Amino acid sequence: MSEIIAISAVALAVAIAIVLILASTRPDTFSVRRSAMVEAPAEKIFPLIENFHQWVNWSPWEDRDRR
Repeated sequence: MSEIIAISAVALAVAIAIVLILASTRPDTFSVRRSAMVEAPAEKIFPLIENFHQWVNWSPWEDRDRR
């Protein structure tokens, strides 16, 4: 029984070591970028995003958040 526990512990230690080695080879930073094109003049859009109280008029998430 103790032999099975020892083998399991060694297998777990090897698995953890492999994960740590793989993680150390990955880059330290990452970035996420999103963009959207709005086909409207800036004069029409800026008042909506400038004033936070206008959020309810254009946010697609407003109704979903209230559920």
